[in-house]
Amino acid sequence: MLKPIFIRTPKYYDNRGYLIDISKSKISSLIKYNFKPKQTLIVKSKKGTIRGLHGQFKNRQNKLITVLQGEILDVVVDINIRSKNYGKIEYFEMTSKTNKSLFIPHGFLHGYQVISNSSIICYSIDSDYKKKNQISINPLDADLKIKWIKQPLKILSRKDNEAKSFRWLKKYL
Repeated sequence: MLKPIFIRTPKYYDNRGYLIDISKSKISSLIKYNFKPKQTLIVKSKKGTIRGLHGQFKNRQNKLITVLQGEILDVVVDINIRSKNYGKIEYFEMTSKTNKSLFIPHGFLHGYQVISNSSIICYSIDSDYKKKNQISINPLDADLKIKWIKQPLKILSRKDNEAKSFRWLKKYL
């Protein structure tokens, strides 16, 4: 069964700053997942922002998440109905100070919370976004009981705040 894993992403420093290499040659450990990025997104968020929980029904997406600036709490939820871990929540603390990216195979909802003053995240995704296939589950859903970091403020988009419940997803699958 596929599950989220950390992979090493080299960071090269010099007197100008640094370069992070997340190219295909550096993610060869993902070959067994047939991961071939088609889309790269850069997302900047401020402290307290929660993005997610998102996934797709069809046109499934594998994601590689790299924190370029700041610190986040990354959260994944197994939604593979045949998995013994269905509904299991996993937490990954991620920071720009490490040389790690998080690979999230399809079959998982994904979201994160910014715990530093701000963050810049790079998503590499192997399938195009299709609105009609989108799954959005409210990250504050009472059934999931995700343990977000306590902060004075939790900032959600309107879409995430009005998203479906995990109970709805169980019925839909």
